[in-house]
Amino acid sequence: MVVKKDFIRIAILSLLLSLTGFVMDLNERVPAIKTNIFEIVMMAAFCFGIISVFYFPIRVLIHKLTKKM
Repeated sequence: MVVKKDFIRIAILSLLLSLTGFVMDLNERVPAIKTNIFEIVMMAAFCFGIISVFYFPIRVLIHKLTKKM
């Protein structure tokens, strides 16, 4: 049901969203690279979690509904 492609797609989308947010927030930059990388990774993980919470249950529901028909 849940395939590896879905995880990869959501991970790429999350990373793109977090990088876009990081670039758009140009007014406050921390000079430490480790802090910047940590913020990007944590934001990507947060986006991944939120997207997954909505995507996978909806996908399962759609799959069950189409299977009944």
